[in-house]
This record gives sequence, structure tokens and C-alpha cells, in this order.
Amino acid sequence: MQYLRAGSDEFRAQYSAAASRTLHLTGISGPGNILLLMAGVLGALLLGAGMCLTMVFGKMDLGIVIGLVGIVVLLMLIPLTRGIHD
Repeated sequence: MQYLRAGSDEFRAQYSAAASRTLHLTGISGPGNILLLMAGVLGALLLGAGMCLTMVFGKMDLGIVIGLVGIVVLLMLIPLTRGIHD
């Protein structure tokens, strides 16, 4: 029984190392990725809402302001993502 337990511990260690390596290569690991994801979604929603206000509802001024805020949020992602190093 002890032999099986030792083998399973070794297998578990190899599997967790491989899973950790895979997550790291895909870019999922890292402390700031959730914040970056939320900022990207917020920027895309603001840009889309601004476009919708401008083209569908005819509120040109408000749509342009909200769309520009969304563009600025999305542009802020460029230096933020380049600054993160694991």
C-alpha cells in the first residue's frame, strides 16, 4: 500500500508541475490578470455603449464622450500589459 501512495504522490507532483507550466504559457497565471480582464471588458462595453448612443439613439455628444472614455481605457491596457512580468 505504501508503494501505491508513493507512486501517486510522484504522479501528483508531475501533474501539478505540468499544469502549472501550461497555465503559465497560456498567460493565465499572474496576479494582475483579473484586473486587466475587467478593465478590458469595461473599456469594450464603454466603447460599444458610446457607439450605440451615437448611431441608434441619436445622442451624439454623450455617445462621443462615453466612446472616448472607452477608447482611453482600452489604450491604457497596452502599457499595463507590457509592465507585468512574472
